[in-house]
Amino acid sequence: MKINAISAMSYGLGAKRAASKQSSAVTSPINREIMEYPKGYIPYQINFAGGGSYSKLPGIKLLKTVKELPCLYCAEKMVQAKTIQSLGASESVVIKTVKEFADSLSKQAGAENSKLIPRFVEAAKKNPLMPVTDFIENLESKKIFVPNSIKNAVKRPMTGIEYAQKAINTVAEYEDGLMPTERQVFKLIKAEFDKNPKQSISSIMSTLRNRNIGDFANSQTKILDEIEELAKSSLSKRAKERVLFETQRSKGLLRGNNSQYPFKRKKFIDNLNRVQIAPSDVDAMQMILAKAETIPTSGKDVNAFIAKYSNRNVPRGNGGFVTRSDSEIIQRILDPSVQSVEHIRPQVTFKTSNGNYVGAKDVIQNLALAHKQCNSDRGHLTLEQYMRMNPKAEESIQKHVDFLIKEIKAGRLRGLEEYPKQLQETFSNETGGRLVLDISEIKEYLDKFLANKKH
Repeated sequence: MKINAISAMSYGLGAKRAASKQSSAVTSPINREIMEYPKGYIPYQINFAGGGSYSKLPGIKLLKTVKELPCLYCAEKMVQAKTIQSLGASESVVIKTVKEFADSLSKQAGAENSKLIPRFVEAAKKNPLMPVTDFIENLESKKIFVPNSIKNAVKRPMTGIEYAQKAINTVAEYEDGLMPTERQVFKLIKAEFDKNPKQSISSIMSTLRNRNIGDFANSQTKILDEIEELAKSSLSKRAKERVLFETQRSKGLLRGNNSQYPFKRKKFIDNLNRVQIAPSDVDAMQMILAKAETIPTSGKDVNAFIAKYSNRNVPRGNGGFVTRSDSEIIQRILDPSVQSVEHIRPQVTFKTSNGNYVGAKDVIQNLALAHKQCNSDRGHLTLEQYMRMNPKAEESIQKHVDFLIKEIKAGRLRGLEEYPKQLQETFSNETGGRLVLDISEIKEYLDKFLANKKH
């Protein structure tokens, strides 16, 4: 009887994988050390998302406005959502200079523009670099009518070089809070831009790709060679032929280095999972799939990131290709470090070795902000499980609360005066009293606030 690698669960592979997942490695949100999930932790329902109804709570919306708020679990600065948005293509525009505007205006036909053209041309001669909006304000102050068709044309898209300067300056503010792979990629981009500031982000990525792609392809090919050896020595004839077909095709893609038809790690693993195997192949196929999982990903390997995001021709679902934009590359670097709403007591229900655990409601005393990646790293572990796995989290949580106390005392978090006290109670409850946050810095302030509140 033949089965595929996915349905091999019935023959023991699924059970082995489930057991291995109970102690699978994850990356520490502080220094990305290897940590182990506790045995008995079996995810039951996954519902992690960047937001939900809880993201719209007034307290959460206020917390998201706090500049330089450290992450709950690693104490590094988080990227605000508005920063990501500001680096999007629609926001990457600049005000035209008077000269740029005069040149474009003189090419346009229209009676309402004809009377204004000489004014813009004359202004361009006197001060060509003046922002055109300043000149328009000057005209209107003299009661000269400026039609909306002109006002709506004062901006233009940034050039690649202008966008690179803006993006590098913006990301540099958050460099310490970037995840390790993204931080290394950004340092490489910045170093190249410092050498030659007349480059776009995509051209820099192409330079890095050309420099590193050979070594990266060789490292991937080495893993494919190891998979071939396992297949040749362990699989039945039909399964072996199918695995070798996939590895040979993948090697061809790597040798070709064709950006329109790149090697795709996920597709390769998916194809391996569809290989028809005999029950006797289960153990060997498990080893092959485990080896395939070691192929580097863009989230964990600098060269994999560069290879993926220097790909200028990305296949579309409906055929053809799209160009990967500079803003997409920069937003991808920032995305793991963006603010996300964390549930201190897990939001979901999951199974542990002790039975079922029911998650908490979406209330402010159970919510805090953490890096998107740190939030994901914790997953649905209880707080006690996570802190045993990452003992440095306790110090980071205290730093997070200390920062909030400073903001409250400065009057920048009105309506959240009781929030540190609420967090203290939640963390104490979730750790059986082991973690008691120090909120003494706000005790006197809070006592006065509550006294005034009663009156």
